[in-house]
Amino acid sequence: GIGSLIAGAAVGGSGSAGGANSRTAGELPPEEVYPSPSVRLLRPHANIQLHVTHANILLQPCDAPDGHPDSAWLCVERASAQIRLLDAGSAREEVARAAAAAKDYSTQRVYGVVGVLKLLAGPYLALISAVEPVGRVLGCAVLQVVGVLLVPFTAADGGGLSAEQARSERQYVAELQAWLQSGAFFFSYCLDLTRPLQDSLTQARAPSRARRGSGPAQSGGVAEEREIRAQPLWKRADHRFFFNWHASRELTGAGLHAWALPLIQGYIQVERISEAQLYASTPIGNFAGFGGNSSNASSIPTGTKVVEDDERVRVCQLVLIARRSRLRAGQRFHTRGADGRGHVGNFVESEQALIALRPPARGSGGAGEEAGGAAGGRGARGCAGECA
Repeated sequence: GIGSLIAGAAVGGSGSAGGANSRTAGELPPEEVYPSPSVRLLRPHANIQLHVTHANILLQPCDAPDGHPDSAWLCVERASAQIRLLDAGSAREEVARAAAAAKDYSTQRVYGVVGVLKLLAGPYLALISAVEPVGRVLGCAVLQVVGVLLVPFTAADGGGLSAEQARSERQYVAELQAWLQSGAFFFSYCLDLTRPLQDSLTQARAPSRARRGSGPAQSGGVAEEREIRAQPLWKRADHRFFFNWHASRELTGAGLHAWALPLIQGYIQVERISEAQLYASTPIGNFAGFGGNSSNASSIPTGTKVVEDDERVRVCQLVLIARRSRLRAGQRFHTRGADGRGHVGNFVESEQALIALRPPARGSGGAGEEAGGAAGGRGARGCAGECA
């Protein structure tokens, strides 16, 4: 089925980024801020320019400055189907020659690599061509896939297929495109959506706990959390919910960590409750945008000082995440019960989180807001630092 092609590889069609969600040149979201030249990238590239020539498919990491260890371009040799890294200088020369010839050359912005997918005509490179922002969670942008581009490795039309095979190929491509662009796939460049949010908070607190001087019983756990944070995003992912795990194997197996982008299949919703809504003189449970029956609800009188100013919650977020396992995904008629390892058909893990943002503690000298709790409810800094 379609699900097995990508979860266990495949995609289709084309999409275009544009409209209200396309970024203008010069804008730089936090996910595209790079570390110093001596620091390797632990997240996937967030700003990619696709260049398609007759000989190669080239992906330019526009968010990587020249000289950075991760500034090399991803190159797919169309004749040999090999994937390798190409230094930026050589890649720019090839693009300049192809653009000057103005033949068999195209370019566009893409947002990530789904993986390598194999259909009847051969391998394809699946790319995310359009996204819809969902919100920011723990300082990281969460995006929904709404456009997918499929670039065939072979430059020849048809790839030697018969008329019947060509019809089947077009059908596979159309069905895969409709499925992947259905709004059921989400990703983040710096937040591991395959695991509970509390895990991200725990890992984000590890450096601060180490600076405070954890005891012997805690030092092992802190060291383990810091070791996890030092791994690329795809290595930290829970493989059960890393839905394009199989499609990414040619990237992860070759050590191309900055090009592997974990996707989850499911649903994500982020709702924000402002300070005015939190402390307004309105019935509790009847915040704007959330409805609620106010007939029996109590209210907070105007002017009532509920908490001290330094403890006052500035913003709250309600986050709902549902992630579907890739291990036994399929049509209900064919995928039922459990296998020998206990994996049940179409397993979905649901998570609800309340994130409270407070100002920094007095005397901390820090700027910005502090995450007062998520899932487990314990205070911790957001993990925006992982974006770098």
